[in-house]
Amino acid sequence: MNPIPKPLHQKLVLTLLVGIGCFFTGLALSVSIRDKTLFFLSAAILIFSCIRTVSLYFKIKSGSYYTLEGTCCSVSFLPFRKNYTAALTDRDGRDRILHLPKDCRVRPGLSYRFYFQCPPDSLSGQNAFLEKSYLSDNLLGIEPIAELTQDIDIINS
Repeated sequence: MNPIPKPLHQKLVLTLLVGIGCFFTGLALSVSIRDKTLFFLSAAILIFSCIRTVSLYFKIKSGSYYTLEGTCCSVSFLPFRKNYTAALTDRDGRDRILHLPKDCRVRPGLSYRFYFQCPPDSLSGQNAFLEKSYLSDNLLGIEPIAELTQDIDIINS
């Protein structure tokens, strides 16, 4: 059985914690202001958060996610946008352009491992623009792998 990678494990835990936090906040507020609607809405958020967590867990356990490893070549910020563009060179030497949210920080010159939800079979290899936009919307997590290669270099010397 393969262990769950750390960024995906964090995604699972945070998704569940958001639902639990919303539920208890809604419960406290609904008791204090005697509003049943707020309680039902917070319970619905908890239920949908649990469904999302379980769905994501089964996707991860079945290995139906796409992993992309490579070195970040450049990062360019777009004004008035919620994302930025990162140029990545993968291990095969192919250049890839990713649109990443601003809260995901990558630096040029470092190696990263990106986890995405698998694109449908209809997108594979047909249109690079459609594949890029699909991957940009389905980012699960980012993991720096530069420390791993530095540790290996230290051990080998």
